[in-house]
Parts: sequence; C-alpha cells; structure tokens
Amino acid sequence: MPTDDIAKQIVFMVRKYNERRNISEIDVLKETGYYQVHDSISEKQIYLALTQFPECIDEWIQFSEDQRSDQYYYILQKDRKYIVGFWSSRDETLNTIKTFTDKVEACANFIFSEIEYVRTLFP
Repeated sequence: MPTDDIAKQIVFMVRKYNERRNISEIDVLKETGYYQVHDSISEKQIYLALTQFPECIDEWIQFSEDQRSDQYYYILQKDRKYIVGFWSSRDETLNTIKTFTDKVEACANFIFSEIEYVRTLFP
C-alpha cells in the first residue's frame, strides 16, 4: 500500500477506534500498515492527509483530551496557539512542549508523536 494511503488511514484512526470500541489503539495502528513502513511515513505526509480531511483534527484533539494515563502525548488550544506536549508523572524530565500557530501542523505533530510512541512501546 502506498505510504500516502497509510497516512490517510492514520488520520482516520481515532474515528475507527471510536466506532469499534472493542479494539485497542495499538491494533488500529497496526491495521493501517504503519508498523511495516514506519520509517517511510513522515509528519509532512500526515499533515497533507489532514489538509484533505480537516474534520479529523477535532477528533484527534478530543482523543487527546480523553486520555487517562500517567504518560501520554497531548494537544490543546490556548489562546490562538496550539500546544503539543508529552506528560509523564513518572519522570518529569521527559515532559516536553512545542507551540504552534497552525492547527493542522500541531495536529500532524501530535499524531506523528503519538503513533511513534505507541509503536515503540508495543512493537
């Protein structure tokens, strides 16, 4: 499957996850084919897919808000900026924050960070 198609599937992951509820985020990510070609998928490809399907951005933001863990990536809007970060209650040295003015760029960064985090935790 071409990597642009995989990027589009990644953009729709949250929707699939919410529709199927009996499947894990890991399994939804594996179904996209990302694990096999992860080194060929870029944040820019995810950005381009999001520009085609901007309705998915708010789904990802809601996904971020719904997370309940002691370590996770998040995206949030504050004033006219978007913040993407990693929170760890276990190791505060891991906490990071990036600020964006472009919602699509912020969401692409969040998605890419999230899927890489999941892939490395659950190979």
